[in-house]
Amino acid sequence: MLRRVLYRIFVLAFIAFVASPIAAQVETDDSLRCRIGRVLTEIAQRQIKICPIEVTSFKEKSGKLSIYTSLPMTYYPVREENLAMIYDSVRSILPPHYKKCKIEIISDEKKSLKEYIPLYYRSTRRGVKPYVNDFDGTPLVQHLRPYQIDKGLRGRHIAIWQSHGRFFDAAINDWRWQRPLLWQTVEDLFTQSYVLPYLVPMLENAAANVLLPRERDFQTVEIIVDNDKSCDTTIATSYEEGLGSKAWRSLNIGFAHKQKVYFTGENPFRHGTSRYAECVTDSRNTSVAQWSAEIPCDGDYAVYVSYRTMDKSADDALYTINHAGGASQVKVNQKMGGGTWIYLGTYRFSAGDKRPLVKLSNLSSKAGRVVSADAVKIGGGYGNIARVIVDTVGNADTMPLTSRLPRTCEAARYWLQWAGFDTLVYNPTKEPVSDYKDDYMSRGLWVNRLMGGSKRLSKEEGLNIPIDLAFAFHSDAGVTDSDSTTVGTLGIYYTKYKKQRFTGGVSRYRSRDLTDMVMSQIHNDIATTYHSEWRRRGMWNRSYYEARVPEAPTMLLELLSHQNFGDMRLGHNPNFKFTVCRAIYKAILRYLSAQYDTEYCVQPLPVSNLPLQQLMKTLSNSRGIRRSIHWSLRLLHDDISFVAEWEMVVLMKALWWNERV
Repeated sequence: MLRRVLYRIFVLAFIAFVASPIAAQVETDDSLRCRIGRVLTEIAQRQIKICPIEVTSFKEKSGKLSIYTSLPMTYYPVREENLAMIYDSVRSILPPHYKKCKIEIISDEKKSLKEYIPLYYRSTRRGVKPYVNDFDGTPLVQHLRPYQIDKGLRGRHIAIWQSHGRFFDAAINDWRWQRPLLWQTVEDLFTQSYVLPYLVPMLENAAANVLLPRERDFQTVEIIVDNDKSCDTTIATSYEEGLGSKAWRSLNIGFAHKQKVYFTGENPFRHGTSRYAECVTDSRNTSVAQWSAEIPCDGDYAVYVSYRTMDKSADDALYTINHAGGASQVKVNQKMGGGTWIYLGTYRFSAGDKRPLVKLSNLSSKAGRVVSADAVKIGGGYGNIARVIVDTVGNADTMPLTSRLPRTCEAARYWLQWAGFDTLVYNPTKEPVSDYKDDYMSRGLWVNRLMGGSKRLSKEEGLNIPIDLAFAFHSDAGVTDSDSTTVGTLGIYYTKYKKQRFTGGVSRYRSRDLTDMVMSQIHNDIATTYHSEWRRRGMWNRSYYEARVPEAPTMLLELLSHQNFGDMRLGHNPNFKFTVCRAIYKAILRYLSAQYDTEYCVQPLPVSNLPLQQLMKTLSNSRGIRRSIHWSLRLLHDDISFVAEWEMVVLMKALWWNERV
């Protein structure tokens, strides 16, 4: 018995002896993980507002120490210079036996931290496949200017949408906003006050083609001029053709406005006919189509055209817009974009102008091709997509109900139907009363339908437009404890879809590149301009439908909280809106320049500062002593990312002489 007790004591003592260093090692590892996590959190929180970063594990093998961290580490804007600082900081707290190891920090999908550096910030492009579109270089729309924009966004096609919009809610049998009314606005309209007057013009001034799934014109008048008879006779319109050496012919598909309202499944781009003519190269033999209308009042109107894309479509269809400021010419690549509204620009028209508003010529650089002519749309107008009211016992009311608001207020789902897209795009749920879900799903599907038929999505049906990126502009909800504290900016992208690759094999982490660059530029410009403690939140890699579905790099921006006073005290400021949108423009410009490996130039701002410097010079000659005062003028570009100074020639000079006595 005694022997058995002694044996048990010996075994327990032996186990304790063996296990004690193992336990000590476990404690050491836990402590080290906590210390590394604290260091990484401290570094990250200098730039972003995130929860603590945890080190989940680390592993040493063949002189390499791999440190695995929690997801918030991926929110950090990694650059080559700060990555070296991170590794040095971590190395400084490692035990001696790890000091000489090569360090690698890994987070989310087992990616090394260095892989999160955007292509723009890398010293080498080796090992990174950029997202570029392989096409002949002729963009959808080209504005003929007396100068060439060669370091901007020429040839780039960008899809943008401004969050939500008015929708039909079957639960209340009426239309309503998708977001609540807060701080004198609603998100459905608030984000438009950034995108339409600021962001879109900035991108278009850099020669980008910007496409939107919502109406962009606030003008409440809408005029349709077409070769087919319209149901709207309130404004006199006319379509006429001028014959040259090539006659206009008819095609049995095209736009026609034959209904006051449209229900799900009804497509006005399938209700009519269109016209086409063979192209000529001699301007003396041209045939023209022209669209005229009696403009009811002076104002700015968006001009859209429609046409059919055909086998021999010209890539340089020449349109002339006659407006109050003269005449502007635009070339449209009709090899893409057929069967929808294509935006040519916004122009000022005068009431009573007798000239044709829009004219299309069959003059082209190559003979044998064809140009197509269909309807022209001028102005934004009111919504004409109707929903059916259902009573409490399930009977449908015969009176259709539209939103009764300008079309700019409506959600994307309704514009896409008016613009000729089919139900697979704007009614993907196939449910008659699921407008809310249809709306947010339709935006991503719309991007892919634009791209369908291009080399990027050659096996899918679409408009053959080579989209370079998609960008969704939202505002968020949430409050802080203090009126002076902001919720700040959040970015969202998604990579964990289709083996993390876009069609064609490019990594979906190009979406993270875009998100990082936009977030960094916005935070930098707001903080610098407004000296504000503007919060930079995380970069979420999450499966939002708008981020997941597009087959192009996509970012969702949650700029600020429309619910929080600290954010909205700046959010309504026009100068703040300008700063934010210019930051987005600069980030997109730099992002795309990195993808295509091209030079870029940020469009300079107008002069905002005129400091005057007085210089006194004393000179002498045979007549005596001359004193002159020079005023030197410096012109400053008040831009955060680039300050240029020019010393101008002396503007004014005061001279006087002290004669010798």
